[in-house]
Amino acid sequence: MATASSIRAGAAYVELFVKDSRLVKGLRSAQKKLSSFGASIQSIGTKLLTFGAGLGAPLLASLKVFASMGDQLDKMSGRTGVSVEALSELGFAAEQTGASLEILEKGFAGLSRTYLEAQQGSAIANDALARIGLTIKDLEGLSPDEQLEKVASGLSSGSDESVRGAVAQKIFGRAGRQLLPLLRSSQGGIQKLREEARALGITMSREDTTAAAELTDAMNRVWRQVKQTSA
Repeated sequence: MATASSIRAGAAYVELFVKDSRLVKGLRSAQKKLSSFGASIQSIGTKLLTFGAGLGAPLLASLKVFASMGDQLDKMSGRTGVSVEALSELGFAAEQTGASLEILEKGFAGLSRTYLEAQQGSAIANDALARIGLTIKDLEGLSPDEQLEKVASGLSSGSDESVRGAVAQKIFGRAGRQLLPLLRSSQGGIQKLREEARALGITMSREDTTAAAELTDAMNRVWRQVKQTSA
């Protein structure tokens, strides 16, 4: 995850330039010009460099960090069904306990698979849940992040560390053991880390990540055309 200062600074620039569409419209205009006029590269490149110098290298870097993180969360939300707000907070919680956002995504994939198998009557999946005092009914109607916290609560109540590790791996797949420090912190522990993320100002909203994803896509299109036209 990016630093809190980078995310906050990037958010300010997204609010100023992207949410009112000025920057993205400018990038789209540049893209159209590049498609029609190869000679425009030097002029457009100079303008982009001037824009970057005006922001200052540290602030431009913050914008890039924010755009990259927002784009990553936006796409990950689509793959997992977890809200971007929850992902940004749980990603922070995972890092604070020695894991990562990428490992967290793998854990959600494993949890989703286990939940589906338990619904279909899998003895292995249902036994894994039963070992931490849960049934499939305890998870029904919950969002994926709520399911994760429910499982974490069940894992934290167990006393045998080896059993907890084995059950975590059955439920979350290979990511289970890597997520175990987060999972055994109990439901209250995860909530405290999510509250800390909110207090630090690094929780990203759907609006934030949509804007960041749009900015990232627009910048990628422009630079691809710059490379293609100048080749």
